[in-house]
Amino acid sequence: MSPLVPLALATRYVAHAVAATGCALLGAGMVLLGVFLLTLVWGRHEDVRDAPPSPRPDGAPVRRVLLRMRGRSR
Repeated sequence: MSPLVPLALATRYVAHAVAATGCALLGAGMVLLGVFLLTLVWGRHEDVRDAPPSPRPDGAPVRRVLLRMRGRSR
């Protein structure tokens, strides 16, 4: 057996280990990004759901009405 065969095998195993580690880190990053985006979207929907019903007949949020009234008073 040539003296370079063990070196070639070691290089191959190291390359596979590096590739597997990179794929695992990339996959974990994608999962974290997905969780972050999901919580971002979910948080927006929960804000809308948890808001009290508007006393106005057209359903406009009270906060917008108050901001508009403040803008007119200035």
